[in-house]
Amino acid sequence: MLSATFKIHQGRLFLLTEGREIEAHIKSCFPWSEDKQFFSIRDSEDNELVLLESLDDLDPENRSIFEEFWKMSNFIIRITSVNHVEEDVELRHFDVETNIGKKLFQTKLEDWPDIMDDGRILIKDLSGDLFLIEDLESMDRKSLKLLEPYIA
Repeated sequence: MLSATFKIHQGRLFLLTEGREIEAHIKSCFPWSEDKQFFSIRDSEDNELVLLESLDDLDPENRSIFEEFWKMSNFIIRITSVNHVEEDVELRHFDVETNIGKKLFQTKLEDWPDIMDDGRILIKDLSGDLFLIEDLESMDRKSLKLLEPYIA
């Protein structure tokens, strides 16, 4: 059994171990066909904290938290930079770079990005996909300039 516990707070995963609370993220390890085995739990600098060989190594409460976060994190696409934003009749078109490559998506003109309490920005497109800007201050100047009208 894993000697640490997980918690989710404001959409972020934390690993509680040895009296410390560490913000963490999950990377699936090879073989990807085994969806309940081999996960690398990593800190914000991408250092491995724990290699979880199987979800069976977690107690029921931690397994539930882990699975909830895994589902949530796999449906949120992280924006790393913005190439172009254009407004058209009733739609706003985004051309962005993400953690999974270049993406094009649209929102309604009346739909605005949600600025969360912790400063992260969430954008929901027309098909219901979620796009997240985790750290606005780390974005390049061009991206900031393109986003400014929508987050000011």
